[in-house]
Amino acid sequence: MIIMVILNAFTVKGYGEAEYWFAMIKVLTVIIFIIVGLLIDIGILGHVKIGFHNWKIDGAPFYQGISGIIASSIALAFAFGGTESISITAGECANPHRDVPRAMNGTIWRIILFFVGSIIIMGLVIPYNDPSLGHDGIKNAAVSLFTLVFVKSGLKPAVHIMNAVILTAILSAGNSCLYACTRMLYALANEEKAPKQFTYVNRRGIPIWCLIFTVLISTILFGLSFIGNKIIYRWLVNIVGVMGFIAWFGISLSHWRFRRAFILQGYSLNDLVYKSLFFPVGSIIASLLTCIFIFGQGYSAFTTHPFSFSNFLAAYITLPFFLIIFFVYKFVKKTRFIPLKEIDLVTNNIMFHQT
Repeated sequence: MIIMVILNAFTVKGYGEAEYWFAMIKVLTVIIFIIVGLLIDIGILGHVKIGFHNWKIDGAPFYQGISGIIASSIALAFAFGGTESISITAGECANPHRDVPRAMNGTIWRIILFFVGSIIIMGLVIPYNDPSLGHDGIKNAAVSLFTLVFVKSGLKPAVHIMNAVILTAILSAGNSCLYACTRMLYALANEEKAPKQFTYVNRRGIPIWCLIFTVLISTILFGLSFIGNKIIYRWLVNIVGVMGFIAWFGISLSHWRFRRAFILQGYSLNDLVYKSLFFPVGSIIASLLTCIFIFGQGYSAFTTHPFSFSNFLAAYITLPFFLIIFFVYKFVKKTRFIPLKEIDLVTNNIMFHQT
């Protein structure tokens, strides 16, 4: 935590420089991981040719079918969350018109290679019923999947190196989350959706009160995660995962409404520096999938006999909190749903204020 605070407390450049090196370590490691995994799969390492054998085990490759996919969606959201932070950094880019499209295009390929590629390698090399994985949730998971692949390779030094890389990845994730939370709280304060004290920025351009508050809450929650046999930790993972899906639903809906409003108000799509390739289908599919995952991720609570109220509560406790905050804000601030033709596309939009 101290390292992350130092990286975020002085300049944005410090955060960016740290993320550059963290990203380089992760990219090189994942590339090596994929290569090693392929060598294991074809039998060059580990001395056993696996091929697609682990995908032919009863129940594989999609264990428990659709319900299994939906049940694992929270872990997916927890791991995948953060890619949207590119839009947050746009406010502090020297040239957002150039840098943000580049970052977005790069993100697409990184997702395909590093997320999907790694998952395929894990599925090929590690059977879903491997005893090292544990089958009672987070509590009994014994080893990282990345580490387990290197264990199967027989490269013992690589196992320790992989564990060290995982620690840097955790540090990188925490660094990014601290940056994003600080800036989001600052943006909320500027929009009068959070206490005005959070609008304060020090001479280095850091919203320092936002940073202090975020660190305080993070430290408290981190301490609570050790209480009650990690039950609170699992609740926190669920809360973060569901909020991630809610955020992506909002992003998808906002994108769809922005594009519709842009056309209805007489602007040309050619004026946009970056255009989503799969609009509007992409936004619609993303909205539907997030809704399915939000409401379906607690499926296991209904299929457990006897009915597990604690699992049900862990799965859906985020929704009432979100809805209460949303409607209380709408009531107090007397805000309304803005028609597409009335949406303000000009204020604070750099595209309309270039000289």
